[in-house]
Amino acid sequence: MIYINIIKTYILQMKNIFFLFTFTILLTNLGIAQDKDNQIQFPLKKSDYLTNVKKRVDSNWTFGKDEINFKEYSEKVIKAEEEFFKNHISNLKAALEKEFKTLSNNKNLLSRSDFLTAISKIEESKFDQEDTNKDGIITAEEHKAFLAKQKKPQAATPAPKK
Repeated sequence: MIYINIIKTYILQMKNIFFLFTFTILLTNLGIAQDKDNQIQFPLKKSDYLTNVKKRVDSNWTFGKDEINFKEYSEKVIKAEEEFFKNHISNLKAALEKEFKTLSNNKNLLSRSDFLTAISKIEESKFDQEDTNKDGIITAEEHKAFLAKQKKPQAATPAPKK
Protein backbone atom coordinates (compact mmCIF):
# COMPACT_ATOMS: atom_id res chain seq x y z
CA MET A 1 0.00 0.00 0.00
CA ILE A 2 2.88 2.34 0.78
CA TYR A 3 4.37 1.72 -2.65
CA ILE A 4 1.08 2.61 -4.34
CA ASN A 5 0.95 5.91 -2.46
CA ILE A 6 4.57 6.64 -3.38
CA ILE A 7 3.85 5.88 -7.04
CA LYS A 8 0.72 8.06 -7.01
CA THR A 9 2.67 10.90 -5.41
CA TYR A 10 5.44 10.50 -7.97
CA ILE A 11 2.94 10.58 -10.85
CA LEU A 12 1.26 13.68 -9.40
CA GLN A 13 4.62 15.41 -9.04
CA MET A 14 5.56 14.51 -12.62
CA LYS A 15 2.22 15.91 -13.85
CA ASN A 16 2.88 19.12 -11.93
CA ILE A 17 6.37 19.42 -13.41
CA PHE A 18 4.99 18.74 -16.89
CA PHE A 19 2.25 21.34 -16.37
CA LEU A 20 4.76 23.96 -15.22
CA PHE A 21 7.04 23.18 -18.15
CA THR A 22 4.17 23.40 -20.65
CA PHE A 23 2.78 26.55 -19.05
CA THR A 24 6.21 28.19 -19.20
CA ILE A 25 6.53 27.32 -22.89
CA LEU A 26 3.06 28.70 -23.60
CA LEU A 27 3.84 31.93 -21.80
CA THR A 28 7.13 32.23 -23.63
CA ASN A 29 5.44 31.69 -26.98
CA LEU A 30 2.77 34.25 -26.20
CA GLY A 31 5.40 36.84 -25.34
CA ILE A 32 6.99 36.81 -28.78
CA ALA A 33 6.43 40.10 -30.56
CA GLN A 34 5.87 38.66 -34.04
CA ASP A 35 2.97 36.64 -35.31
CA LYS A 36 2.70 35.33 -38.88
CA ASP A 37 -0.93 36.38 -39.25
CA ASN A 38 -0.66 39.64 -37.36
CA GLN A 39 2.59 41.51 -37.89
CA ILE A 40 3.14 44.04 -35.15
CA GLN A 41 4.04 47.52 -36.30
CA PHE A 42 6.85 49.39 -34.61
CA PRO A 43 7.10 51.67 -32.69
CA LEU A 44 5.04 49.51 -30.38
CA LYS A 45 2.89 50.90 -27.58
CA LYS A 46 2.54 48.79 -24.46
CA SER A 47 -1.27 49.04 -24.50
CA ASP A 48 -1.44 47.93 -28.16
CA TYR A 49 0.90 45.04 -27.49
CA LEU A 50 -1.11 43.84 -24.47
CA THR A 51 -4.37 44.16 -26.43
CA ASN A 52 -2.95 42.00 -29.23
CA VAL A 53 -1.70 39.42 -26.74
CA LYS A 54 -5.12 39.23 -25.04
CA LYS A 55 -6.84 38.78 -28.42
CA ARG A 56 -4.42 36.05 -29.44
CA VAL A 57 -4.72 34.20 -26.12
CA ASP A 58 -8.51 34.46 -26.23
CA SER A 59 -8.64 33.11 -29.79
CA ASN A 60 -6.34 30.22 -28.82
CA TRP A 61 -8.49 29.10 -25.88
CA THR A 62 -9.55 25.63 -27.04
CA PHE A 63 -11.07 24.16 -23.92
CA GLY A 64 -14.70 24.81 -24.88
CA LYS A 65 -15.74 26.52 -21.66
CA ASP A 66 -14.78 29.61 -19.71
CA GLU A 67 -13.12 27.81 -16.79
CA ILE A 68 -10.97 24.73 -16.59
CA ASN A 69 -9.28 23.07 -13.64
CA PHE A 70 -5.73 21.76 -13.49
CA LYS A 71 -6.75 18.13 -13.91
CA GLU A 72 -8.67 18.80 -17.14
CA TYR A 73 -5.89 21.01 -18.46
CA SER A 74 -3.11 18.56 -17.68
CA GLU A 75 -5.07 15.62 -19.08
CA LYS A 76 -5.70 17.47 -22.35
CA VAL A 77 -2.05 18.48 -22.71
CA ILE A 78 -0.79 15.00 -21.81
CA LYS A 79 -3.23 13.38 -24.26
CA ALA A 80 -2.08 15.69 -27.05
CA GLU A 81 1.57 14.91 -26.28
CA GLU A 82 0.84 11.17 -26.21
CA GLU A 83 -0.85 11.38 -29.63
CA PHE A 84 2.08 13.35 -31.04
CA PHE A 85 4.60 10.77 -29.80
CA LYS A 86 2.47 7.82 -30.95
CA ASN A 87 2.34 9.31 -34.45
CA HIS A 88 6.06 10.06 -34.36
CA ILE A 89 6.91 6.53 -33.23
CA SER A 90 4.67 4.93 -35.88
CA ASN A 91 6.26 7.09 -38.61
CA LEU A 92 9.73 6.21 -37.35
CA LYS A 93 8.85 2.52 -37.27
CA ALA A 94 7.56 2.65 -40.86
CA ALA A 95 10.70 4.45 -42.04
CA LEU A 96 12.96 1.96 -40.27
CA GLU A 97 11.00 -0.97 -41.67
CA LYS A 98 11.33 0.45 -45.20
CA GLU A 99 15.06 1.00 -44.72
CA PHE A 100 15.50 -2.50 -43.28
CA LYS A 101 13.65 -4.11 -46.18
CA THR A 102 15.79 -2.13 -48.63
CA LEU A 103 18.99 -3.25 -46.94
CA SER A 104 17.89 -6.88 -46.56
CA ASN A 105 16.42 -7.30 -50.08
CA ASN A 106 12.87 -7.65 -48.65
CA LYS A 107 13.83 -10.47 -46.30
CA ASN A 108 13.01 -10.64 -42.60
CA LEU A 109 16.65 -11.01 -41.62
CA LEU A 110 19.58 -8.76 -42.39
CA SER A 111 22.88 -10.55 -42.70
CA ARG A 112 26.25 -8.90 -42.39
CA SER A 113 26.99 -9.58 -46.06
CA ASP A 114 23.65 -8.03 -47.17
CA PHE A 115 24.36 -4.97 -45.05
CA LEU A 116 27.88 -4.60 -46.43
CA THR A 117 26.60 -5.07 -49.99
CA ALA A 118 23.91 -2.41 -49.58
CA ILE A 119 26.31 0.11 -48.02
CA SER A 120 28.90 -0.64 -50.72
CA LYS A 121 26.32 0.08 -53.45
CA ILE A 122 25.41 3.39 -51.81
CA GLU A 123 29.04 4.42 -51.47
CA GLU A 124 29.83 3.28 -55.03
CA SER A 125 26.99 5.47 -56.29
CA LYS A 126 28.35 8.45 -54.33
CA PHE A 127 31.84 7.81 -55.74
CA ASP A 128 30.50 7.57 -59.31
CA GLN A 129 28.69 10.89 -58.92
CA GLU A 130 31.92 12.58 -57.91
CA ASP A 131 34.09 10.86 -60.56
CA THR A 132 33.18 13.04 -63.54
CA ASN A 133 35.43 11.45 -66.17
CA LYS A 134 34.59 7.87 -65.00
CA ASP A 135 38.18 6.69 -64.80
CA GLY A 136 37.82 5.31 -61.26
CA ILE A 137 39.98 8.04 -59.76
CA ILE A 138 38.80 11.23 -58.10
CA THR A 139 41.25 14.07 -58.49
CA ALA A 140 41.40 17.15 -56.30
CA GLU A 141 39.89 19.21 -59.13
CA GLU A 142 36.98 16.78 -59.51
CA HIS A 143 36.38 16.86 -55.78
CA LYS A 144 36.42 20.69 -55.70
CA ALA A 145 34.05 20.82 -58.69
CA PHE A 146 31.71 18.34 -57.01
CA LEU A 147 31.66 20.37 -53.78
CA ALA A 148 31.04 23.57 -55.74
CA LYS A 149 28.18 21.89 -57.60
CA GLN A 150 26.63 20.82 -54.29
CA LYS A 151 26.91 24.32 -52.83
CA LYS A 152 25.64 26.07 -55.96
CA PRO A 153 21.94 25.05 -55.69
CA GLN A 154 21.87 26.19 -52.07
CA ALA A 155 23.19 29.63 -52.97
CA ALA A 156 20.84 29.94 -55.95
CA THR A 157 17.66 29.61 -53.90
CA PRO A 158 15.88 32.97 -53.78
CA ALA A 159 15.15 34.66 -50.49
CA PRO A 160 11.54 34.24 -49.30
CA LYS A 161 9.24 37.16 -50.01
CA LYS A 162 7.87 39.08 -47.07
